[in-house]
Amino acid sequence: MLCCPQVIYRCFLLENTPNCMLMDTDLQKRLGTRLRELRKERTGLSQEKFAHEISADRTYYASIEQGRHAASITMLSKIAKGLGMTLEELFKGL
Repeated sequence: MLCCPQVIYRCFLLENTPNCMLMDTDLQKRLGTRLRELRKERTGLSQEKFAHEISADRTYYASIEQGRHAASITMLSKIAKGLGMTLEELFKGL
């Protein structure tokens, strides 16, 4: 049974953070590492070029890859699309 992307994302959020805006720091780092690996493997683009491709600010995208910023579901959807995958595939194995 597949879950919708919003449910998958919500499962990773901490329950006691205001407005569920912050993710577990360990998860942020693992997601960032996964995004960096997938970007290099699937696109071969630099952070700057990939951020441009998905219409994101380069520094914002870099902070997501470095695990310093929790991305919104909208941004994660853009990233997944830019990588040619679904949100479910993006989160697989985290």
